[in-house]
Amino acid sequence: MSFTDSKLPLRSLQFFIALLLFGLLNFLYEKSQLIDYELHASKLHHLSQMKLLNAEVDKELIKTHSVISNNYDALVDRLLELKQLSSQFWQNQPDELRLYLIEPWKSYRHLLTNKEASIEDFKSHNAILRNSFNYLPIISKQAEDSLKDHPESTKYRKSIRALLKNVLINQNNHTSERSELLQQLIVNLEQQLNLLPLDRRGLVTNLIDHAKLVQHYQVEANQLIKKSLVQPVNGALDELRLRYTRFHNQIELTTNKYRLALFILATLLIVLVAVIFFNLRSTSRKLTETVSHLEFQKFALDQHAIVSIADVKGKITYANEKFCEISGYDLEELIGKNHRIVKSDEHPDAFFKQMWQTIAKGDVWHGEIKNHSKDGAPYWVSSTIVPFLNEKGKPFQYISIRTNISKLKTMEAELEQSHRFLQGITNSMGQGIYALDEDGRCIFVNPKATELLGWHRNELLGKNIHNLIHFQDADGEPIPEHECKSIIHTARGEIYQSECEVFTHKNGAVFPIDIISVPLRSGEQINGSVAIFQDITARKLAHAELSQARDAAEQASRTKSDFLANMSHEIRTPMNAIIGLSHLALQTMLTPKQQDYLEKIQSSSTALLGIINDILDFSKIEAGKLNIETTEFNLDEVLDHVTALTCLKAEEKGLKMYVSRSHSTPSQVVGDPLRLGQVITNLVNNAVKFTDEGEIHIHVDVTEQSNKQARLNISVKDSGVGIEPEKQQSLFKSFTQADTSTTRKYGGTGLGLA
Repeated sequence: MSFTDSKLPLRSLQFFIALLLFGLLNFLYEKSQLIDYELHASKLHHLSQMKLLNAEVDKELIKTHSVISNNYDALVDRLLELKQLSSQFWQNQPDELRLYLIEPWKSYRHLLTNKEASIEDFKSHNAILRNSFNYLPIISKQAEDSLKDHPESTKYRKSIRALLKNVLINQNNHTSERSELLQQLIVNLEQQLNLLPLDRRGLVTNLIDHAKLVQHYQVEANQLIKKSLVQPVNGALDELRLRYTRFHNQIELTTNKYRLALFILATLLIVLVAVIFFNLRSTSRKLTETVSHLEFQKFALDQHAIVSIADVKGKITYANEKFCEISGYDLEELIGKNHRIVKSDEHPDAFFKQMWQTIAKGDVWHGEIKNHSKDGAPYWVSSTIVPFLNEKGKPFQYISIRTNISKLKTMEAELEQSHRFLQGITNSMGQGIYALDEDGRCIFVNPKATELLGWHRNELLGKNIHNLIHFQDADGEPIPEHECKSIIHTARGEIYQSECEVFTHKNGAVFPIDIISVPLRSGEQINGSVAIFQDITARKLAHAELSQARDAAEQASRTKSDFLANMSHEIRTPMNAIIGLSHLALQTMLTPKQQDYLEKIQSSSTALLGIINDILDFSKIEAGKLNIETTEFNLDEVLDHVTALTCLKAEEKGLKMYVSRSHSTPSQVVGDPLRLGQVITNLVNNAVKFTDEGEIHIHVDVTEQSNKQARLNISVKDSGVGIEPEKQQSLFKSFTQADTSTTRKYGGTGLGLA
């Protein structure tokens, strides 16, 4: 092993270390840029602005209370700006900083909320206060005018004016002493009021009431002002600023550490680069030694490639063992011969003429040549012929380096055969097929696709298929390529299938398609897609006709239901009359036979009316007119009503009836009490009808609970004849019972359960 080879692992290690240091250098550089001082200054300014706005809010609040401002616009604007600025400050913080500032931020938000609530209360109190202040001079004038003709009008007018004066002075100079004086004036005026006749007291009483109202709301407004001003919002902002500054200082300390590490690492990297540079200089001195290794390289070349050398006339002057092996000739048989010794009849003379013209000019020639060996067996080689030029630039010999590609040519032939086979399959398919490359350009299309689309094959190949045939939807609205579902799904490696897409024919006609698009993969890389589609215009028309037929059938069903409903209403009127008259007739003196006849008439009429009511409900359901109510009701009341309706029939047959419910069943539930009672009544009547002896048990329990809601399970159990399992499937079909013998024995239509 040479000296250069012995140093190779060391140099590899040096380069690996350098690469590692460069990566670490990049990491430390990124970490050293953690602090954005401009952003830091912006955040501090943000906090200062919040503090300044809070002071502005206090200022506007005082101005409003002192009647310096005539409205609340400035106060509301400053408070809104403070809230918006606070929200912006918090939203723009990274999650790590938010977690660090969460406690002082909550404190600040709580104080700001309290302050906002106090301001809102002050605004309402202050509005009443200002209204009373504005009204007091008017009512005072009216009160004075009403007492002009009174003997002691001067005394009353003096008291009224003193009261008004102190109220107005107290408006802007409110103290406890003035408040007490105002209270005393109110008391004095009230005492004088008692001396006035009742018909003269009205306006003075109104004046006193407004003075009291002003005194009360002025105290309330002052307290709200104080409550708002004493909220330590600025203190919370100072704490927030202090906490943020600590966080920034910690980040700055960490960043400085990274900068120090970056400096140290950069110094080490400079040293390492210097060492590598020194080694490179040492290596350059030994490059001359590589010439001696050319023989080894030639040996390696001979082991892999077919090598021959020919003179300027084309006679072979050298051939390696690979040439002898593949051609079947000995070296002695090749030396001095022309390469025509292995020439086959595969290529025309023009092929070799062009080859000689190329190398005679001093250019390198590349190509594939079919030769034959000494025993006539063909073989293919990929050949490169390199001319060696003399000092005049003329070739003096040619080196030919060949690689045996016989197996590759065999595989190409098999692939071509397979391609023709697959081409035949796709050409015979009844669906259109096209394939796209990764840029959406067409690279394959079968004849059926060109027939469906109206484009010639050459017009589609290399074109963007989407822009040609899939650029619009059924309504003529454009479909941008980035919104095409087929492209989106296949780009994600997903199969896309749809019957809701349309293609556009070359003549502009739009037709519906059934399409499936499959991504093409090369390993993990998606490099195109294949789509199979067909025109489904006939299918869509058939579907439309089927929908029309279904609508007609549904309309016929609704007409039938309307007819049943009308007929049921028409029949119920005479039936009610029959039931009513038979009931009245039963109250008269009758013979046993008449009594029996009338009882049978009433019983049959009642049963028939029940069937009519069931048919009426059934027709409402079919017509979609049966409204289900959703309201809160008492479940026990519904169960009591059911038992009241059905217990008489049960007692007549000697049956026992029980109602029970689990301990978790609530009394108040939500639903339709009328329809629920109707369903349970039908089930219980059914149980009574088909039970000759034993008992009937109604049980309610909770079967499912979630999100503070419960689903109730109501079951009706009897000891009657029962229904065979294979006949239970038809239990709830209209006008259907278990079997005809049951109908003959127990009666009924089967409509009730349906």
